[in-house]
Amino acid sequence: MLVSFGYGKTANRKLRKGAVSLVEAFMQRTLPGRKEASAITTMHFIIVWNNKEYPEKFVWAGNDRASNCSFAKVHKIPLKANQHLYSGLDYYRENGSPDKIQQGDTLDIIPLGPGNVDLPQSMQSFPKNTLIYYKNNEKNFFGFHVDSITRKPDITMP
Repeated sequence: MLVSFGYGKTANRKLRKGAVSLVEAFMQRTLPGRKEASAITTMHFIIVWNNKEYPEKFVWAGNDRASNCSFAKVHKIPLKANQHLYSGLDYYRENGSPDKIQQGDTLDIIPLGPGNVDLPQSMQSFPKNTLIYYKNNEKNFFGFHVDSITRKPDITMP
């Protein structure tokens, strides 16, 4: 299945560098409280959105396949609160629609699963480990390469 970006044949498929700042990229495992359940590993990209228009869609082009991403505005949990309230979490997600995202907001982008989307043929030449996105009413694709993804301590559920 190809990514449908909603633009016809006139769309510019060239990847451009956008005004986005990568704060951190990490993966974290959540260990279930029940022995029969399996652990869940989630990848996170924390960015600062420096554009006037809100993002429309994010796609993670990993080593082997691309994945659609969910994204939401997040806030950093203060270290003092983190020790007592949130075991292992550094950010909390704010519920709301993507059109509420404004310039300067911090976003958490999470790939939804391996291989649920393939890049269009014209985008196959993009470098691997690239986060691709486009903004509302844009025909240009933006993105940036992620050099390293750190591993954070596991979260253990009760």
